[in-house]
Parts: sequence; C-alpha cells; structure tokens
Amino acid sequence: MNISEKNVYQVLFASGKEGLTVRELLLGLNQRMQKKAQLRKALRKLTGKNICYKKDNHYFLKDRSNGVPAGIKVKVKTRGSAGKNRKANRFPEGVYLKRQGKPVVLSLLDGKTYPVSSKESGWLLHGDRIRFSLLKGQKNQIMALPAEILKRSITLLQGKLKSSAKGKCFFEPLNPSFPRQFKVINRYQFGPDTADVLLKITDYGNDSHIPEGRVDGSIFSESARASIIEGILAENRIPLRFPKRVLSEGSRFPKAVRLRKSEDRRDLRPLQFVTIDGDDAKDFDDAIYAEAEGKNYRLWISIADVAEYVERNSELDQEARKRGTSTYLPGTAIPMLPPVLSNGLCSLKAGVNRKTLTCEILIDSSGKVLTTDIYQSINCISRRLTYQQVDHFFETGSFGKNRPFSEQNELLLRSKKIADILEKKRRKRGAINFRMPESAFTYDAENRIAGIAKIYQTKAMGMIEQFMLEANEAIALFCERNRIPIMWRNHPPPLPAKISNLKQLFWNNNLKIPELRESGDFNLAMQKSRQSENRQALEFSVLRTMSLADYGIRREGHFGLAATHYCHFTSPIRRYPDLIVHRGVKAFLNRRRGPAVSEKLATDLSNRERSAVSAERTAVKFNKMIFLVGRMGDMMKVKISGFNWKGLFVELCDPYVEGFVEYASITDDTYDYDERHHQVICRKNKRLVTYGTELDVMLTGLNKRQFMPIFDWLGWTDETV
Repeated sequence: MNISEKNVYQVLFASGKEGLTVRELLLGLNQRMQKKAQLRKALRKLTGKNICYKKDNHYFLKDRSNGVPAGIKVKVKTRGSAGKNRKANRFPEGVYLKRQGKPVVLSLLDGKTYPVSSKESGWLLHGDRIRFSLLKGQKNQIMALPAEILKRSITLLQGKLKSSAKGKCFFEPLNPSFPRQFKVINRYQFGPDTADVLLKITDYGNDSHIPEGRVDGSIFSESARASIIEGILAENRIPLRFPKRVLSEGSRFPKAVRLRKSEDRRDLRPLQFVTIDGDDAKDFDDAIYAEAEGKNYRLWISIADVAEYVERNSELDQEARKRGTSTYLPGTAIPMLPPVLSNGLCSLKAGVNRKTLTCEILIDSSGKVLTTDIYQSINCISRRLTYQQVDHFFETGSFGKNRPFSEQNELLLRSKKIADILEKKRRKRGAINFRMPESAFTYDAENRIAGIAKIYQTKAMGMIEQFMLEANEAIALFCERNRIPIMWRNHPPPLPAKISNLKQLFWNNNLKIPELRESGDFNLAMQKSRQSENRQALEFSVLRTMSLADYGIRREGHFGLAATHYCHFTSPIRRYPDLIVHRGVKAFLNRRRGPAVSEKLATDLSNRERSAVSAERTAVKFNKMIFLVGRMGDMMKVKISGFNWKGLFVELCDPYVEGFVEYASITDDTYDYDERHHQVICRKNKRLVTYGTELDVMLTGLNKRQFMPIFDWLGWTDETV
C-alpha cells in the first residue's frame, strides 16, 4: 500500500478509536522504516485539514461521526471485534529471540516462530516483548516485522568483565543470545577481567550505540551472598558464632574417651555397630546393630550421650537452650553445640570410644515389642557408612571393588528386613506415608553449587528412620511407665476447615476419598493421589493440611505417626528437646530425681525449631535463585505447583527450582483464581488450569525479596488447557 493521504486515513479509520504510532502506521501500510519522512508529510497534510491530530506520539482521527471526508474513499472489512482485539490481530504480541545468532519472533498468538530481517532487529534484545506484523520476504517467505516494544523483559545478566586496550571496561554475557559486549558504567568500582558478575541493564542500545549496564553486587558477589545468609540467620534469631566463654568451656573436655570402673555402663564395643548418614554429615548422633534370635529380632539403637558433657545450666547448656536446634543451610551448618562437641567428642565416629545411651528392643516377626531395655553404654563404631553406599549395596549386593565392607553385609540385610517389619506395623495402625521430595545440592571443586536435584527418601534413609522411630516410641513409653518428666513430641489432628479444602481439591481431580477422621484415612488419600497426574501437588496438599507438631510437657499423641506415645530422643547433638529427654532418663538410671520441664521452655523450643526451618527454606530458595541466574533468557518447560491471586507457582525439574509466572504475562486469555476450588479459570474459553499443567516459559527476572525466579509465559504445552 502506497503512502498517500487516502491510504493513511484508511489505516487510521480501521484502527477504530485507538491511535497509531508512526511505526504502526508504516506496518499497516506495509512500508519500511525508511519511509518515515514520506509518512510524516502525509500526516502533516491530514493534520492541516483538521482530519487527524497527534497525542502522545499517537495519531487519531478528529471526527468519525460525519462520515468520510470528501475525496477520500475508504473500504473497511469489519470483523465484529472491539478495537483492542482488532489491534491485537493486526499487531499480535510476540517475543524477540536470538537463536544460534539468528533473530526470530515467537508469536504468543499461535506459538509459531517467524524469522526477522537483521536490518530490523538492531534495536531489540533477546527476550523483548513486542508487537509485530507479518510480510512476505524473499522467495515468499513469511517474515516478522517488529513494530514496538511492549516490555524489556530481561534486566539482569550473568557474565564477566573485560578491559579494552583503551582502558574501557566491557561486560560479556554468559548467554550467547545477547550481544557480546555491554558498556559498564560503574567500571571503577570493579577490577578488570573480573569473572562471574551480575549486570543490571540500564540502556538497551540501538543501531547507533551498544547497550550499557551497571554491575550489580547486591546479591551475586561473594560478600553479598555471605551478608544475605547472615541476614537470614539474624531475621530468625539464629546466632552464627559461639561466645568465647562457651568455646572455652567446650575446650576443657578430654579428647579421648575411656571407660572408668566406677561408671555403670555396658560395654558394647564387641558389637559391630555402624552409623549411616549423608555423605557430608559430620555430627553422628546414632548407631545401629541387630541380631536374629529364633523368630524374633533384637535391635540396638545407641545414641550419643551428650548429657554426659553438657551439664544443666552450664555455659554450653545455656547457649544450646538459646539455639534450640542446629540449622542446616546448603553447604554449611550452624550447630547447636560447638564443633569440639558436635563434630568431635559427642559424634559417634568410627574407631574411637564414645559414651552412649542405648535402647535395646526385642520384637517378634510382626513388629510387636516383647522387651525393652534402656541403659548407659560405651561404643566403638566399627564402620561409618553413607546412604549412597548402603543404597548401592541394596541394589547390587556389594559395596563396589574399592569398598570391601563384607563384614557389614549380613547386618544390613537383617536391618533392612527389620525395618520393613516396623514400617508394615506402622502402616497397619495408620501412620501417614509421606514421601515428599527434597533438594539435593552438588558442589564443584571450589565449593560452588554445580547442580540441584530432586530426591526422595531412599531405602537406606527409610531403614534408619524406622529404627529411630522405634527408639523414640520405646523411650516415650519407658518414661511414662517410670514417671520420668520429659518433653513430649505432640502432633494434633488437622483443623476441620483444612480437611474440607483438601476434600474439595481431591474432588476437583476426580478422586473420591474417605471422611479423613483418622490418620489412616489420610494414608488412603495418599494412595488415591497416585492415580492422578497431579500426584505430587496432591501429596503436598495433604502435608499442608496437617497441623504443626510441637513440644509439650503433657502427652497428647502423634497424629501423623498414629502413635499414642512419642518423644524426641535420637538427636541430642542437634536438638535440645532430645537432650532434655536424655537428662530425665539418665537421672532415673542413676537413681536421681529428674529435672522439671517447663511449658514455657517447650513453647520456646517449638518456636526455635520453626525459626530454623524458616531459615533453612529461605536459604535453599536463595541458593536456587543464584544458581539459576546464569540461565537468564533461557526457554524452559515447567509444571504448575500452586496458585495465588497474582500468578502461578511453577516447578522446573532439572535443576529442581521453583519460580513464579504472573498472570499479566499470559496474553492468550484473562485468568481468574478460584481459591475455593484450587484452580484457575480462563474467562474467554472457560478452560481450567490445574496443578501439574505444563507450560513453556522464559526466565526473565528475580524477586530479590522472596528469592524467587520470575518466568514469563510463552505458551501452553498441555493441550487440555
């Protein structure tokens, strides 16, 4: 279409009440940007004739009610759509991408990709949200012609600094989809040739000059990350360092442990006890051993005797009580006790003597407890094993060529059989079978995060869990029978309102579940969830329905475990309530009166536990966000894991990272969140978006306050949506 007053008027008339910019008018006329001067000349003539006017760089028709001005004939095909939809059809939204150096536009209207002439893309950057039109290029190839930028999606990039021969500083992005150079504005604050920095884009550049940016040290530098972690700990009132007086008291203990003749301790050193923990564990609380006795089984669970060293109201005790628990962050731990105790004298290391409290239990083939014996002991652990080693043994029958642990083979097979018996007993009585994923971080030689995987409880982990649960229940029963004052671990039933919401969620997924009165009913619900593609989301919802477990001085039972008696006994190195239980048990064994336990202390320790969990979760989110920075601008496939009024929570499987997609970035429809039914409804098409729905997204930003990656919607991969 040639540029003339008539044709310009025709395009303006077709736009309805919306105005058009010079660029949009050129697109409507199917003309290139080089024709701007000719178009402006025609617009000046129309403006002079009082036919159109200019406002905010948009041109509008002056008056449409009096018909078409004389001398101008217009033919317009009406489509029955409003002005906004008409403009969207003529100039659909898309995302400008650089794929292997070639510029393309991904249409958000139909999901198709169109090539872009390099002459028309000099003013755009990878990830920009734009409006565009289509035209025929050489050999009748359909090409995209960018019209305007709606949003500069990418604001942060990871890369390295390089200095030029003239002393100027430039930034080279890690992502090859972006220009190889950005001019650095604050170059004097950072040395040249600095690797691994974060740049905040301040000027996106154009045909005449390169883009610019400012190095952002707020979250990415080593000092900034350390400061943020310290801030997370401070926010949750978790002290990072031990006072000198506490360290001084801890250093007074002997390094070696010997059994004195005056001590009433059983010598368990001849038994081949083993510890089984994570690869990076340093504080070993527990060790196990088991033997078969006819059709019955005898198991020993020996726990570090921390109360032997941490005396009540000592400096060590006051600091441990204030901390309440150890806090485990990715790559580091904030222990409840100083390392000289937590990683040293109290830790059940292999090959050295350690004082312990032992719970010896005889069970029959159904898991019924026949006898229980609690006593002070001394151990020398025969072997330190890891979950990975034991799982490898369960899968292959060996520890590998370089790890000849044949003496532990029979013990592990026997222990696995006992654990299966104990687990079957708990499932039968109604214990809820939660199998929730966790984040496993791997590190490189420089202790930087190399990967984040989603892991579930393994056979080795489950085996140790069953032994520890059995010991905790046995100790709880022992303490009640002997009227020993301890701190109970209670777990109340879920609230009725939460149960109602969970039922609705299962109903939305076409699953019928029981009344959810007993803990066993929730187990049936978990089994039902495995029939759905949204299994993980449903299991998370069951977990969120549960009330929080806490500590108390009165026994109330544990709903999740379907246990009438339960306490924490097996982790005194890292949990203060366990230390309280140890003191009560030791006082009884030594014929002393046990110390009283206060309700206020129980409440404080419950709060300290929740603060530690909060810090751990926040630190995990922060580390995940930092790890994902290098993929800024990448396209990914994610699954919906949750909703709120503002957008979608999504999950990336590899690496295992959660992020957020705002409804505002989804352009194919308008979305409303139905909180009661746990779903999102499209207004126009009345389609449902539910847990597990897959979508294509682009990583475009970071929420630095909530430590969450921000994704922009690109399209749905699930055809049912």
